[in-house]
Amino acid sequence: PATISNTADGIYTFTPNASECARNYVLNVTINTIKTPDFRTNIFLCHGDPAPPLNTVSPNGIAGTWSPSIINNTANGTYLFTPNAGQCAVGTTLTVTINNGTLTAISGANSVCENSTIQLTNTTASGRWSSNNTAIATVDSSGLVTGISSGVAIITYSLTTGNCSASVSKTITINALPKPILRDKTICIDQFGNVISNAQLNTGLPNNGTYRFSWTLNGLPLSTIGSIHNAVQAGTYKVTATNLITGCSATATAEVAVLSQATATAIIVEDFGRNQTITINVTGGS
Repeated sequence: PATISNTADGIYTFTPNASECARNYVLNVTINTIKTPDFRTNIFLCHGDPAPPLNTVSPNGIAGTWSPSIINNTANGTYLFTPNAGQCAVGTTLTVTINNGTLTAISGANSVCENSTIQLTNTTASGRWSSNNTAIATVDSSGLVTGISSGVAIITYSLTTGNCSASVSKTITINALPKPILRDKTICIDQFGNVISNAQLNTGLPNNGTYRFSWTLNGLPLSTIGSIHNAVQAGTYKVTATNLITGCSATATAEVAVLSQATATAIIVEDFGRNQTITINVTGGS
């Protein structure tokens, strides 16, 4: 053929013109396959760990040079291998990733109430959440923290890449809930419906400005704002106590019933009898 193919072996014959006193010439063309150095293309190192040397001959026998010639073990980098001239080979690139062993700080609130949750986050993906005391607080795989009981828990976010590990922690305070206590009571009324004695509902919490109180009767708000309410109606009473320092709230409920005044009658069998019997009959109320 008149043109050499650069993709396949071939035989090319040169034929002199008829007027020339010359013989034919045969050219044999051999096409060698282009090789790619089979070096690793990615390396992950821990910050400061010893870096492997950059060999100048690939495992499949291609010789050449690296630029840069030495791996930096403190910063990410790209390294180019160039084959020596005269080889049917192409260059290759090595990417070196350095894990610096640090993570961004955990974001989110520093405290949570018992039986409530807060969301913690970290900008580095693929890490793992853990709690040092699951009796105080738990944390799920998304960073959602649940307060279990009052105290302090350390929530940790950790990440392992290859042989490198990094972690960051945040201290979370779990605040106790208020503990209002209400007991069922009764209101006494006389035969005319007048209240003889009301029912005092006492939460057992102090009126010292530490708590805010909200009272309801059958779901309707009452005007009482203190820790004690004097009930004069039957129904379901509920109080919500909120700690003004921690913001934690808890509720208590009591049933108040109405009882009528008791009526008593006495039956005397015989006045001034030797064996006297007086019978008292009580009806109504308690």
